[in-house]
Amino acid sequence: RGINRGPTGVWFYVQANPDKGAGLFELHAKEIIGSVRQFGWDGTRYDSYYSADWTKKATAQVRAIVEKEIPTHRWGYNSLVPGDIRAGAIDIMVSGGHLIMEEGLFSHMSKGGGVLKTLVDTMSRYRDELARHGGYLGICFNTGENGPTAADVTYASAAVLAGGGHPYYNPMDTMSGDFPAFALRNSGLIWDIRLLPMEKATERVQPAGAERFCLWPQLVREADLGGGRKRIVFHLINAPENQKMFSDPAMAVAAPARDVSVTVQLPAGATVDGAWA
Repeated sequence: RGINRGPTGVWFYVQANPDKGAGLFELHAKEIIGSVRQFGWDGTRYDSYYSADWTKKATAQVRAIVEKEIPTHRWGYNSLVPGDIRAGAIDIMVSGGHLIMEEGLFSHMSKGGGVLKTLVDTMSRYRDELARHGGYLGICFNTGENGPTAADVTYASAAVLAGGGHPYYNPMDTMSGDFPAFALRNSGLIWDIRLLPMEKATERVQPAGAERFCLWPQLVREADLGGGRKRIVFHLINAPENQKMFSDPAMAVAAPARDVSVTVQLPAGATVDGAWA
């Protein structure tokens, strides 16, 4: 655990030695339980989590001990999604509705290293993979030190929400107009992990003027609500002609796309309860 000691800016920490055996992790779990009972924490987040055989074993052991005493405890891990998938650690980390915080994506983007299409693609793929395992994507929403333009912030905010990420660090309400109100009103359509990518989306959904919208088939998702009901949600990001982010002051917000008609191919025998935009 790191403790910020004020003006020194030094983080003091204790690092676990995996060679000391399972007893160390049992002690760690009991310390979490004790601190929750003393201070009322909602959860624990691990910084700089690296998947290895010992971390997977420790994670499973600690979670089992803590959740037996405090079933509602929440877990988060600062890590890299692709690496954790390759290591077979995702289920141990996020199953049951827990969180991975991804730092690297925006760090690269905010240094002028990418385009909007790359951001939307990577974020939505990460989010969908975690959702399949029952978890959530937290994204370090860092727009950099190079003086992001209004267009940078607008499209970064759109990509985070359409991609299904929970933003950390920068407050959207001071940077991007009505995005926070939009997210609050429509949170179930953004962060519901039951919403998974629609198969053959381009055959089932078609917005008019589709070429304007950034990777729209990738942002079409559907959720099984039970009782033969499904919910279809898709986000349309009206992309600018120039998509170079955090490096080109000439990047501008595209002209509004209004009255966009959308065609949806329904399954045989299906009826519609309602649709809205």
